[in-house]
Amino acid sequence: MSRTPLAPAAIGWAVVLSVALLIPTALPSRALAAEPVRLMIDPGHGGKDPGTSAGRLREKDINLRVSRYVYSAARRQGWAVRMTRYDDTFIPLQQRPRKAAAFRATALVSVHVNSTGKKRLGAMTIHRGGSSSRLGASIMTELEPLTSYDDIGNRSDARGLAVLRGATTPAVITELRSLSVPEERRALQRDEVQKRMAEAIVRGVAGFHGVEYVSAADAKRAAGERKARLARKRAAARKPSLKPKRAPQMVLADQVAASVGTTAAVESTTTTSLSATGTVEPTATPAAPATSTVEPTARPIAAAAAKQIEWSTALSGPTAAASEPPTEPMGLPVLGIETESPLDAPDAALSNALWWSEVWRSVVG
Repeated sequence: MSRTPLAPAAIGWAVVLSVALLIPTALPSRALAAEPVRLMIDPGHGGKDPGTSAGRLREKDINLRVSRYVYSAARRQGWAVRMTRYDDTFIPLQQRPRKAAAFRATALVSVHVNSTGKKRLGAMTIHRGGSSSRLGASIMTELEPLTSYDDIGNRSDARGLAVLRGATTPAVITELRSLSVPEERRALQRDEVQKRMAEAIVRGVAGFHGVEYVSAADAKRAAGERKARLARKRAAARKPSLKPKRAPQMVLADQVAASVGTTAAVESTTTTSLSATGTVEPTATPAAPATSTVEPTARPIAAAAAKQIEWSTALSGPTAAASEPPTEPMGLPVLGIETESPLDAPDAALSNALWWSEVWRSVVG
């Protein structure tokens, strides 16, 4: 009986399916890298369960302090973080992995300290195999440099611990040194040691997920850069215009120019005609009233501008007799200047002087 050879297309699809099925098993940590990190921190013991102790120093208190440092460091990474307990509260062991499952955690880390008699054994991580073993190995890699002696290392759970047995997500228990060893007990009470252990746990979780770890110094520098950018933006918003400010006298000149515009109709409607005797006679023709758009504070200046036009017309007309000095409208003599003909009329400087005098009197008075 002859066998029918497989078509090349069928062979190709079989290879593709085999590779696709092998990738999640070969690279589990990289598969998790595509997901956002959701860390559940479990401070061991609590409440009526003090854990191990040495005098007044209780394990549950150290577990909670270290877990709070882990929480702060994990939040700095931008992760979603929860804790099974935030104070001295007893949480049943079976509820701890359930909290992690309800939170949809991608990692569960239970924080403990050990008791090993008088022999110093350092740190230890406990797992139940699979991806939990890789999580424990990643954390243990970061904890080892914190001691100058060999640590216990990453161990498999041989006792069926409840927190690990009920976990449906990668989970480990960390044993951070021993309370029964005086040297390690003194170290566990120091804040800087607790912070270094917490940072090591977060670095291990970041390595397991394949994401970048952000140190406290990096976060502080980034915050400073954001603050500097915000300060520059605020300074740019408050920056004054580059247009120079106008001097007060220039502002007054602008008001005068606007005022003269309202009385321009008076000057434009004054016409002159040459009489039979050769004299220039002013003839005023009525004009339509102009609507003023000048502010009330500029109206005295406008009135003074109108007076300048009246003076100019009066001093240059035939009514200025040669025997007596002409008088301006307010009854002041015009410096005794005789005007026998239009050619002897005062020049523009005199008219301007009278006008500016009236401007000053109108503004000040």
